[in-house]
Amino acid sequence: MQAEPPVGLWTWEQFNRKVDELCPLELKRIFGLMCAKGSTPVWNFTDGSSVFYRNQIRQAVLDLCRYIPEYARNNETIYYNQDFAPDGAAHVGALPPMSKVESVWLYSANKQRRFPVEQVAWEHRFKLCHQRHEHFEGGMGAEVMPSAASLEAEHKFREAGYMPHPHFKGHMAISPRHDRFYITPQIEGEWLLSLFWDGLKLDYRDQEQVPFEEEAALAVSWWVKGQFADYIERDPGRAAGFVGQFKTKRSELYLQALDKGRTA
Repeated sequence: MQAEPPVGLWTWEQFNRKVDELCPLELKRIFGLMCAKGSTPVWNFTDGSSVFYRNQIRQAVLDLCRYIPEYARNNETIYYNQDFAPDGAAHVGALPPMSKVESVWLYSANKQRRFPVEQVAWEHRFKLCHQRHEHFEGGMGAEVMPSAASLEAEHKFREAGYMPHPHFKGHMAISPRHDRFYITPQIEGEWLLSLFWDGLKLDYRDQEQVPFEEEAALAVSWWVKGQFADYIERDPGRAAGFVGQFKTKRSELYLQALDKGRTA
């Protein structure tokens, strides 16, 4: 089950749907980009859009995030059970590339409540796997690791749908290379791991929140139209006009984000 985003924040799926509304011709356009005979066509069977179309949306968003630092802050990545590999009592997951972790939370999709995850030193990661009752040092403050019995009881409570103790905390050890992490308890059932981080986000899941909304969708739609005009219609003059509109709106969005930072 996926967590519902807070009211007023767009998801990646909602953002794509808005771009679709602004690009009705490009959305359904079928052109000569077919694979070899007998192989899979290069369009998306779920909504009829081409792979080229969806890739251009992603490329425009990456450009906005590089140009507007505010868009590269406070990203959220949601992890489900299938995103991890088990290692004893812990789960092992991959961090987004070039990410700077800000905060991590265990989230109950049914009860819609969050519980904090404390960071411990990387050299203590195997203690998470073996559920040893230890004091950790070098993490975000000295924390006491729950005993095996308490974790087993916690697991049964979570399976039954009950809420953890109000002072319950997860524990995480992050690699010095910032490429992977160990997390305990394991993420199971209705539980998700919600990770907030700064950096350039390369991919989104449909229900993940995005920092850009309607005006950014308008900018992206101009980029998409420009790429279709250039690559498909072979009309460089028309393409340049759309790309110019994209760059103008991109500058406006940058100034808006700058003003928000000054007045926050």
